[in-house]
Amino acid sequence: MTGVVKSTGKYALLVGSALALSISAASAASMAKAGMDKRVADLEREVTLLKNQMKQAMMAKPADKNIQSGNSRVKVTIYGQVNTAFRVASSGGESQYQSVSNDGSSPRIGIRAVGQVNKNLSIVGWHELEWQYNRRSATGNANDGNERLRARHVDLSVAHKDLGTVSIGKGSIAGDAADLYSMSGTGYVFGFGGPSGNDGGVGPKSRAWVFGSFFGARQNRIRYQTPRVMGAMLEGSINENDSISFGALYSGAPPGVKDFRVLLRAGYRSDPNKHTDGMDGDKDRVSSWGVSGGIGHSSGFTVSGSYGTTSEKGSMVKPFKWNVELGWAGKVNDMGKTNITVGYGNYNDGMYGIAKYYYFAVNQAIDSAASDIYFGVSNDTGTVTQAAMAAIAAVPGTSAVAAGIVGPNPAGAADLTGVSFTGLLDEDGTTVSSDQNARAAELFEDGQQIPNANLDGVDATNDADKVYTYRAAKDATDGMPAQDAKPAMAMNRDGVLVFLAGVRIKF
Repeated sequence: MTGVVKSTGKYALLVGSALALSISAASAASMAKAGMDKRVADLEREVTLLKNQMKQAMMAKPADKNIQSGNSRVKVTIYGQVNTAFRVASSGGESQYQSVSNDGSSPRIGIRAVGQVNKNLSIVGWHELEWQYNRRSATGNANDGNERLRARHVDLSVAHKDLGTVSIGKGSIAGDAADLYSMSGTGYVFGFGGPSGNDGGVGPKSRAWVFGSFFGARQNRIRYQTPRVMGAMLEGSINENDSISFGALYSGAPPGVKDFRVLLRAGYRSDPNKHTDGMDGDKDRVSSWGVSGGIGHSSGFTVSGSYGTTSEKGSMVKPFKWNVELGWAGKVNDMGKTNITVGYGNYNDGMYGIAKYYYFAVNQAIDSAASDIYFGVSNDTGTVTQAAMAAIAAVPGTSAVAAGIVGPNPAGAADLTGVSFTGLLDEDGTTVSSDQNARAAELFEDGQQIPNANLDGVDATNDADKVYTYRAAKDATDGMPAQDAKPAMAMNRDGVLVFLAGVRIKF
């Protein structure tokens, strides 16, 4: 029995030891698993944290919307754009191929700083710099380059919510671009700027430049703008060189109208009359008017138009222009809005000729890249005259005086021998001595005005290849009253066909 007990005890001891080792191993495994689970959980939390940080970084507000200012009390915004296109222009059997800086919406960079005095009053500083190479409006085969660097805005404004805004410095005058507003969305491709304003460096020299008074009218000035009231704003400015201007702008939906929106811009500008040299004091001015805008429907269709003209004392030369456009805007793809426009313009500079302007333009927005791609085609035709329309004042029994004789004479030099010039304007605008026939002829051919030309003794021949001075002399010699001189000759000029395709990116 004793041997059996000893043997049983021995086996029990072995079983107990095995059981203890098994429990110890299980405990160790359990502890190891718990540690692993904790580590996995920690790793999952770290991964989640990193994902959230990456998501926040991707959704963060763009830097150009929240630039850090050197003064925490002033909000600073930096912005700009680059706009470059490829252009093909054909006229008179010759073609030009160029890369151009599209100054319909020119490359620029700007800084705007806003300091908030209180909830109603703010002070705004604005600097904007424009740089261009091969600017579209002036580049042709003979003058590639046209590098230009200039300040568009150097402006300081004080704006009150209820009282309006006063701006001083270089910037838009009241009425700026009065005859250039459109609802098409393609105005910088082809539009109310006309053949010379859009592509003045190609084709014949004269393509009816009309609208300089409101085209890019940025000067040193003091301007006041009223607050917007139901979408309307009025403005007035005193500009450099004794110029004044007024403007109005309305944008919005008329009261009670849901499906239509309206854009209306108007401007008036008065400048000194260089041709009559202030002989009539304050009445001696050059007046310019412009109006433009359009009507849009919720379907995306728009109709836009413009009109502009200038009147100048001492001359019957009254340039004018008008335009009409039909457009559509909508989303035809996932990139962004698409704008399509067809347009027509009629330009008469009152001096050299008339231009008829037809164009088609498309602009495709790429929202994800803050960019636009665009293309278009235009064609302009017209006539060129050898003489301007001008009033010829003749007083019977006295020396005949032409109130304003204007060139040019494409057929040959103007023979003005015998004409006494009592107020000939030199290049710098000052009055020089009389009887300078050579200089008079040069001014005449350049299309400049020659005031106070005494026509006594001038040959009254009225050949087709002569400038209309002779017609004026004949009327004066016959003692006829003031009347419009008839152009000596009008001829059709070569048409200009332009194709343009480009990209604009904003930042």
